Amino acid sequence: MNDGNPTQAGGLKDLAEVRFGKETLSDAEKLLLNKVTCGDWADCSKLNEEGNDPEEADKWGKARQIRAALVTWLCTDKRALECIHPKGIQVHGADITDALNLSFVNIPFQLTLHCCRLKDHIDLSRAEVSELDLQGSLVNGILAECVTVRHCVFLTNGFTATGEVRFLGARIGGDLDCEKGLFTNKDGCAIEATGIDVYGCVHIRNGFTASGEVRFLGAQIGGDLDCEAAAFANEGGWALNAERVDVKRQVLLKNGFTANGEVRLLGAQIGGDLDCEAAAFTNDSGLALNADGFNVKGGVFLRNGFTAKGSVRLPCAQIGSDLDCEAGTFSNAIGPALSADGVDVKGSLFLRNGFTAKGEVRLMGAQVGGDLVGDLGTFTNEDGSALNASVISVRGNVSLRGGMNAAGEEARFIAKGCVDLSLAQLGGQLACTACDFVNPGKDALRIYRSTIKSSVFFTDGFRADGRVFLGGAQIGGEFFCREGNFEKATLDLRDASVSTLDDSGLNDPVDPKPTIWPQPGDLLLDGFGYGRISSEGRVNVDKRIRWLELQPKSPFQRQPYLQLVKILRDSGDKKGSLRVLEEMEDVRRVEEDHGALAWIWGRLLKGTIGYGYYPQRAIWTLVGLIALGWSVYYKSYPEGTIAPTEQRAYEEFKKGKLPAHYPRFSASVYSLENSIPLVKLGQADKWQPDPGAASPRLLVWFLRFQIVLGWLLATFFVAGVTGIVHKE
Repeated sequence: MNDGNPTQAGGLKDLAEVRFGKETLSDAEKLLLNKVTCGDWADCSKLNEEGNDPEEADKWGKARQIRAALVTWLCTDKRALECIHPKGIQVHGADITDALNLSFVNIPFQLTLHCCRLKDHIDLSRAEVSELDLQGSLVNGILAECVTVRHCVFLTNGFTATGEVRFLGARIGGDLDCEKGLFTNKDGCAIEATGIDVYGCVHIRNGFTASGEVRFLGAQIGGDLDCEAAAFANEGGWALNAERVDVKRQVLLKNGFTANGEVRLLGAQIGGDLDCEAAAFTNDSGLALNADGFNVKGGVFLRNGFTAKGSVRLPCAQIGSDLDCEAGTFSNAIGPALSADGVDVKGSLFLRNGFTAKGEVRLMGAQVGGDLVGDLGTFTNEDGSALNASVISVRGNVSLRGGMNAAGEEARFIAKGCVDLSLAQLGGQLACTACDFVNPGKDALRIYRSTIKSSVFFTDGFRADGRVFLGGAQIGGEFFCREGNFEKATLDLRDASVSTLDDSGLNDPVDPKPTIWPQPGDLLLDGFGYGRISSEGRVNVDKRIRWLELQPKSPFQRQPYLQLVKILRDSGDKKGSLRVLEEMEDVRRVEEDHGALAWIWGRLLKGTIGYGYYPQRAIWTLVGLIALGWSVYYKSYPEGTIAPTEQRAYEEFKKGKLPAHYPRFSASVYSLENSIPLVKLGQADKWQPDPGAASPRLLVWFLRFQIVLGWLLATFFVAGVTGIVHKE
């Protein structure tokens, strides 16, 4: 090759006339032969006034036709090659007839065909070319399997392909640029680039349109894969298949990107971000975005206008920064809307500020290095789990809160269906405020056996309709439920533990915005442990007892009462703790002890010693018994119904006298001695109801009653003091 001159142009024309015939050369062919030697454009559009639209090439006429064989001859004939300028073949507005076959050809210059029509396909299989530029051209297809392009490939600015564009195993030293290109092959691949190796970027953007599968399976891309504002359509099939692609920089599917059909990024390796902001993925019958196991060194952005109709799959993905779905819309009528089981996110996971999911959001076994934020999100899956994050591990906080939206209006976090955080490991707090968890008759919020290092907040407008299940949860901080509303919920705290219980409405002074607890029978507290109750004043024992009464009546559970007793004792409220213990025994006996005898026995124990928690009641009962006896004996003695026990003294007493040596009767001492067992003061042995009186029977029975009751009270007192009666 050389720089070209008129002599060479004439020589090349002569060679062509010999090869193709002098009379057969068209005006366009003559123009090409003239310009190719000096590096100028062969602008065939100037040969007539029929415009530059390849779709209207039939109007261009024969003058603008260039035989494909002539182009092939220029690229393969040794003598012709010596005449061609280093800028190569540059044609504008020509009609290339027949198939252009350059397979296995080493083309030492660029091949540039702008706004041309190629009525048949181009075959560059295993060819080598400096650069391929088909901007604005119309082709029937491109066969470029294993082609080597030393610089760039341009299929841009209105380029149109009506058959498969095949770059299988191709090697491109610069960029592959398809900006504003139109690729159509509805029955197969619009672009087949499996195994392609592009040293630069792949630009499929800004008006790019494909009807048929675009395939970059296992491709190697040294720069970006940029599909911004592109449209991919392969309804019911794979719209963009980049499975196992290796992109050294970013993948951009954003700002007007649309896909009708599955987008596949399974096992992809992405050195920067995956940005799908303001993109639309549609595959109603299946997967909208399938990225199982891909590895993204940067962040993944499915946000701010991102929409997916069909499932978005990210299971076992590795994400080096954030997974951000803020203000994204995910919907799938037949399965999960977002499936990210086992995903490993080094940064935070954002499902917030207008995030909407219709279908299950799955994060089972996910690893999140920052926070999980669902503030102002809406999760809907009424037939199952709205958010399934069981076995998730979050190093930071989990936030499912309402607040001010972008319009400055109050908005709430809403979940219709179960939110499952079972067996979760949270390094920070769980905050659920200004939120609605709705799943009537089923689990609305499940935190079964989870470990939360900090506090749990069910406050400031928290509402639940369904079971809130914290069974076995370990909460290292406080359990806040101030202003929480559990009226339509079942609150299950069995075997959960917290450092502090912080509610409202059950302490003094009274909080104006109390916690609304579940209906009776819907508060489950067995095994619930808490280190203290947060209160500005004293714990109101009566209200706490009524709180405990919200538990199911049967089977009776002792632990919740004993837990409250411990808290009251630790706070110095011994009197309150005894109140709770007595109430506990009341409830237990109602639920477990049946029959008249059990009822009588229970009433007796409560009345005399408060089930052993108030043994002093026996003392006061004895005092009452002594006083009653004194009254009876004080009235009986003057009537002569109390008499000495010794015969001589009795005979003298009946005559109205009492021997001087005989102890005088004392009603108080007599009553005291007969009321308290083992107490001997010399009255009970010396005096008795007069057996000879007309009606001593009532007095005898009273004396017997006093002795028996005294023994019983003394026994109960000892049992209460020693702890034999009460059980803790």
